[in-house]
Amino acid sequence: MAQIITQLLLQFILIIFRQCRGSGLPLWVYRVNSCPDPGDLSQWVEASKKLNCYHNLTSSDPSRQAKVYHCLPSSFLNETVEFCGTSVPISPGYCPVYNYKNTYPSYQNCSDFTSGCPTKMFHSKKVYLYPECLKINRKSKCYEARAHCSNVVDYLKTTTETKMTKMTRQTTTLSIISDNDSENMDSVNVVEMTNSEDSNERTIYIAVSVAVLVVAILIIAVIVLRKRIISYYKCK
Repeated sequence: MAQIITQLLLQFILIIFRQCRGSGLPLWVYRVNSCPDPGDLSQWVEASKKLNCYHNLTSSDPSRQAKVYHCLPSSFLNETVEFCGTSVPISPGYCPVYNYKNTYPSYQNCSDFTSGCPTKMFHSKKVYLYPECLKINRKSKCYEARAHCSNVVDYLKTTTETKMTKMTRQTTTLSIISDNDSENMDSVNVVEMTNSEDSNERTIYIAVSVAVLVVAILIIAVIVLRKRIISYYKCK
């Protein structure tokens, strides 16, 4: 029994830990809102210390290029992550990215950048030398420096506004139809009430007429009967 409880407790802790860490990332990779300031190397060194990366970010020793601090966009360009991984050479015309598979970065072509694409080989840990490789539009999943990225943003904005306009028009149309239906129902109710009142008046009129006729007949009958009685007694 104690063993079962222990296993359940461990599973619960694991579930909580995964929720806190986020899904789809290894234990050594962390999502961040943004990288340290590319213009301030001390922020990168401090981030490396907080992550307890094994080797110094500024070391040029070839034997100390593993477990080095990285802060990169993901290969999907929809999030930014930091991790301790192997610093690899990146060719001109490319930006380093995290690829979800290895402990070293991958890369993406940036030749369509309007500006800021690396023009010479560098190591992935020094991505802070190329700030445009760090700037991404998460919603559009593109580098901000790409010419079409702003077009994508404008398209999404226009599409959203168009959909909102259509929804507003549909809502207005439905509201007008609802108001018209309400007015029609009110008109029908007024007609029905008028017809009902006319019917009630006719019923009352007929009832009163019948009552008056019955009373008149009774009076005539009484008068006739009285005359016959008087005539009968006179004959005697």
